[in-house]
Amino acid sequence: MNHGQTAEIQQYRDGEYPEIGTPSAKIGQLEVNGYSTIGYFALPEHCWIDDFYGPLQADFWALLERHGRSEEARAIVEAERREIELYSEYKAYLSHGVYIARKHWA
Repeated sequence: MNHGQTAEIQQYRDGEYPEIGTPSAKIGQLEVNGYSTIGYFALPEHCWIDDFYGPLQADFWALLERHGRSEEARAIVEAERREIELYSEYKAYLSHGVYIARKHWA
């Protein structure tokens, strides 16, 4: 991935999801807040393609129709399409993780 591509995905993530971080940074946040990490795993690609983005895309037309093809509905659909495009292009460099943690009680 070249610098322009890196900048594109980083700019998108910073604007839309500023809380995103690396697994080590997120585990650090858990620990600072009194949790110990029991486990972590990255969701496989098919979870996002088949179980999230696929159904989301399948409902775009119905969403637009329900809302009279309003400007707001079109903007939502376009934003989701853009995210799906970015995920498809950069999925080798992105993952979504699940953290399992336990709270330490005093």
